Amino acid sequence: MRRLAPIAVSLLVFGVAACGTADNSATPNGPAPAVAGTTAAAPAAPTTDYAAADALYRQMMPGLNLPSGVTFPDHMPEAGGQYQPNAGLVTAQNFWLCAWLFNYLGSGSAKTQAQAATAELAKYAAMDAYAKALDNRGRQAVDDAVKAAQAGNKASVQSFAQNSCGGPFYGKAKPAGS
Repeated sequence: MRRLAPIAVSLLVFGVAACGTADNSATPNGPAPAVAGTTAAAPAAPTTDYAAADALYRQMMPGLNLPSGVTFPDHMPEAGGQYQPNAGLVTAQNFWLCAWLFNYLGSGSAKTQAQAATAELAKYAAMDAYAKALDNRGRQAVDDAVKAAQAGNKASVQSFAQNSCGGPFYGKAKPAGS
């Protein structure tokens, strides 16, 4: 069985979590357990539509530097339904991460390119997509991939990128001609 990648999970969380009405942030495994004798329903999580999510995605693009030969798709993918308010931001930051992963992997024997990509990858831990959209396992997977890049372990980075940056949207994070 194929494991869902941290980036894919964050998009699923932001793209479809709004369909429920419970606040799932109370515990790592879902909504807080009901307390005997209470009847109040949990407040609904705020949501937004595709147009607002896509506008935020496009607003984020200029602030995120991409490696040479990579450009952001004009719009984030539309999954239909409602989106968490930060879905566009997370999508842009995850695309950025994939672009730098692919840049690192394509660096070949160019040590300076690999070092530059590794320095960029380390910046992801300061982004909202990492801090707010990933759970502890997702953050650990990203941390392990960054450490692997710092150690020059391209096989581990390749595995993470394959599991996290697949599909037609994130696949566009590869440099032209690769």
